[in-house]
Amino acid sequence: MRRLCFLFLLFASVLPAQAAEKITVEQLEHRLADAHEKPDQDLAKQIGGLELSERLSSVRLAKIQAALPGGKSRLALLALADASAFLQLPAAEILATAPPDADTEKLILSRAAAYLVSSIDKLPDFIAEKTTTRFHDLRVLDLSQDETPVVREHQAFQLLDRFSNSVSYRNGEEVNEAKGKQGKILSRPSNGMVNWGVFGPLLRIAMTDISKGKLQWGHWEQRETGPVAVFQYAIPKEQSSYTVKYCCFGTPNTSLRPFETAPPFHGEIAIDPASGVVYRLVLITELAPSDPVFRAETMVEYDSVEIGGRAYICPRKSVTVTTAVTEIVHQGRCADATDDCGPVEVARPKDTSINDTEYHSYHVFGSEVRILPAVSTDQDGRSLPDSQGQAPQRVSGP
Repeated sequence: MRRLCFLFLLFASVLPAQAAEKITVEQLEHRLADAHEKPDQDLAKQIGGLELSERLSSVRLAKIQAALPGGKSRLALLALADASAFLQLPAAEILATAPPDADTEKLILSRAAAYLVSSIDKLPDFIAEKTTTRFHDLRVLDLSQDETPVVREHQAFQLLDRFSNSVSYRNGEEVNEAKGKQGKILSRPSNGMVNWGVFGPLLRIAMTDISKGKLQWGHWEQRETGPVAVFQYAIPKEQSSYTVKYCCFGTPNTSLRPFETAPPFHGEIAIDPASGVVYRLVLITELAPSDPVFRAETMVEYDSVEIGGRAYICPRKSVTVTTAVTEIVHQGRCADATDDCGPVEVARPKDTSINDTEYHSYHVFGSEVRILPAVSTDQDGRSLPDSQGQAPQRVSGP
């Protein structure tokens, strides 16, 4: 008869947070320029020990990444930039142009509302690819049956995984299917914040809630297409329609379950003043202290993409950052091989996760088919022109 081992709580020591060196974007550029001869792995470690005090824009990130020696340092820089996505730009990148008057502000916002109504409803059915790179800052050392694990919070962000999804947008709704190597369909990751609605619903919710909350002028930012107007907003809980969905959390002896809430939130929205196109949306939630998720922030950047030969404004990049309690389970060693040892809870530290998602390879859903005339060939098997003197054309696929 098998003997049962009693369960017990073995709490690992959670070490103090690692102090990162805070620097500006300009200091980062100088630091990396001076270290261009360093090996890729060493440079990645150096970047991992930094924290930006201002936002590193996507345009500036791409320029810096291009000069780095390899994949490890580029990933480290990507995590560093994503962690700064909710900060203000460097002062030098904010235009000194005078703010618009009250009537012009209303006109810009009304154009944005009209843009959402006219453009989102006119999006065609399409398929796109999205590639998600996930990082987290929790490190667990010596997790074995013989040693007590050591948990370190707030370490340099480490790569968790990377996966691709085919996104189908049909009848105003998006459907995701994760794909692994050789196109095999995989289940979507079951942990972390669920990113949803980036192809329209998220903007609709934000604009609807903004109209009921507090809105104030922010500043002008420069894009390649011209200046954009940045507004800052705050939405109280009673007016919030934005839902945070997080999967999954649990407590000892309970099953994992999802967390969902509609908290107050604030952020900013960047609008083209002439067309009303929204190029950037930031949502920063204000979660309750009793919630198992302490931080949930989302940023989406939009840009012009071609779908079926026409230009549409669609997502190009999104970043979500969450901080939540995670549970580390340690299996203790039994007295002998016949013992039935249950899991042992080791610790419940905080883990900050970053999801970086790039949207690309947009194309219209379906196929284009053309009916071709019968093909005549000569004695050598070569195609002959038809009666109109035109060579036959091939059928085009998706």
